[in-house]
Amino acid sequence: MGPKDINVIVPPELTDQIIDHLHDDTRALRQCSLTCRSWLPAARCHLFERVRIDCACRTYNEFLHLIRREPVVADSVHDFVIECREHYHSLPDPEQAELRDLSMPSCLQDTFDLISPLLKFVGRLTLTGLVLNNVTRSAITSRFSSIHTLRLSRCITRADDLFKLFAALPHLECFEHHANVISAAHDSEIPSLPIHTLRVISPHMIGIWNLVTLLALHAKVDTLIVTHVLRRTDFLFANNLMLPFRDTVTRFELTLDSIIQGEDQHPAFAMVYHDENILYSVHSERVQELELGFGCHNASSESMYMATLQKHLVDIATILLSDKFRGLKRLVVRTSTTGDEGTVLRPQREAIIYSSLFHLMQRRRSIMLIVVVEKIWRPRELNYDPL
Repeated sequence: MGPKDINVIVPPELTDQIIDHLHDDTRALRQCSLTCRSWLPAARCHLFERVRIDCACRTYNEFLHLIRREPVVADSVHDFVIECREHYHSLPDPEQAELRDLSMPSCLQDTFDLISPLLKFVGRLTLTGLVLNNVTRSAITSRFSSIHTLRLSRCITRADDLFKLFAALPHLECFEHHANVISAAHDSEIPSLPIHTLRVISPHMIGIWNLVTLLALHAKVDTLIVTHVLRRTDFLFANNLMLPFRDTVTRFELTLDSIIQGEDQHPAFAMVYHDENILYSVHSERVQELELGFGCHNASSESMYMATLQKHLVDIATILLSDKFRGLKRLVVRTSTTGDEGTVLRPQREAIIYSSLFHLMQRRRSIMLIVVVEKIWRPRELNYDPL
């Protein structure tokens, strides 16, 4: 028997694991889906896990035709994004009385009526550029009652409409806020809310304080995540964001970007201990998990990035050794770069971080330290495009 007669059969469990490692590589997943029938389910699971639909463009109709023709594709969608970007600039003032009964654009209504019923396993829902009122709330709760994560971006709403939506979603645990305009007006009693995790993107945006104040009173938020801290204004808002939740938060995550363009020409994470120290603001004996993310979006500056990071991590370790963080049990330090690999290799970066925190780990052996080094740190989205 010659070499040509040997057939190598790879167990499907192994090919599934290999494909799982390609979860953020859309091009490779498409190639895998065309390789053989047995590879298709695993590749399709990742290809359509997150789908973004602009209900005003042709991708809406194309995706509707696809899931009607291949219902199994709809079962792969767990993260669904609905965008109405062309309507954002014409959204009304949230204080207007007629906001309550403002009808949805026809394209958005069709998305809820035609596409949503076919998506049975959506757990994360993102809505961009719409008015959240009685009409849209009814559509969301009737079509996506099982979601555990809701993200609103550039939406207009009143506080009581938003909290009524929270209360009507029995499985909701996480709310993500990005650039929403939230009116403080509310004319009804706010019920106890199921929110346990609050994620704030660009914390200086309008409407955040109306939301935070009411959430602190009516929800038990135990996880606070603040990301895309880019400017000094972001930092100052993030600095105060923890204060209303100091008695309930046990996990805090902060992501700072290192290279600033414009008003602040210095690493953003220098502000971790400069001026008003954010770690002193978030300190609480209740905090058990702390995650610090440091992003670098200019690979040519990575040498400066790592040198500055090393210096600041030593200072951070000193702060974490104080009694203010006596309850800390888990520390995650995450570094990421976008673009080219840069001048500092992964093992060198890990060594720098570990050496910077060595004193902390020697003094507090009960703390679990996790270091994550990534080349690209951004969520993968599939803006639907037929294979």
